[in-house]
Amino acid sequence: MEFLSHAIQSTFPWISEHRYLLLFIASVLEGFNTIIVAGFLTAAGHFQVIPAVAIIMIGETINSYIWYYAGYWGGARVLDFFVRGKPKQQQMLERIKNYFERYTGRVILIAKLTFSMTIVILIFVGTLRYDRKKFTYYNIVGSI
Repeated sequence: MEFLSHAIQSTFPWISEHRYLLLFIASVLEGFNTIIVAGFLTAAGHFQVIPAVAIIMIGETINSYIWYYAGYWGGARVLDFFVRGKPKQQQMLERIKNYFERYTGRVILIAKLTFSMTIVILIFVGTLRYDRKKFTYYNIVGSI
């Protein structure tokens, strides 16, 4: 492990110099995998624990906003297109919206912990135009 660390530092010194900035960018673009890699790199001594955790939490929060707004700005029209003129699908969508109105906070928190459905749920929450203030609260709590 020490050999790999030395090889990276000697070949790409800018990586070592800007490692926290790169960690932030990576966590914004790809939250879950960055968390895993940062954990290994922290254990190997390349990051300090507290700054790495803080950077990842901020990056993960921003990442969730990106997916929420992807659904908010683009997903609602697509969803409306698929249920237009179809009463059964409109009823099903209304039931889902009602469920999300009651339990969205729980769904967001669970999604932030499961990682496998996070993006899909965040896009869907944005598509349903869930209240931004509530989303902000659950997003930050889930990221922490």
